[in-house]
Amino acid sequence: MVAESDFELKIYPQAGVSFNAANSDDGASTYALGFKLEKKISYGTKASVAPVVSLSGDTYKSGLDMRLTQPLFRGTNREYNLAPVHGAQYYDRTARRAFYLAQVSTVVETVAGV
Repeated sequence: MVAESDFELKIYPQAGVSFNAANSDDGASTYALGFKLEKKISYGTKASVAPVVSLSGDTYKSGLDMRLTQPLFRGTNREYNLAPVHGAQYYDRTARRAFYLAQVSTVVETVAGV
């Protein structure tokens, strides 16, 4: 379901280029490449990890960006964050029940017609 995909592990590719021209003789370019892993927990907390490798001149650098985001005012409640998931599950059950009743009705009408 689309509502459940908000809580799945997501992978985002990342790339970057920067150019520093503080002095026209000494301009440095930096190229970075990496990816970000992100996961949302049912209490609203988001955790992400992003390892990055960058090249600046002849020097390679590596880094790790770790973030933990917690909403302070809204969204700290489990029921609040799972409401779209529960709503989607309810509408899915309703649609399946209506489809089943339509199938039963078709069979009953066919038998009655014969």
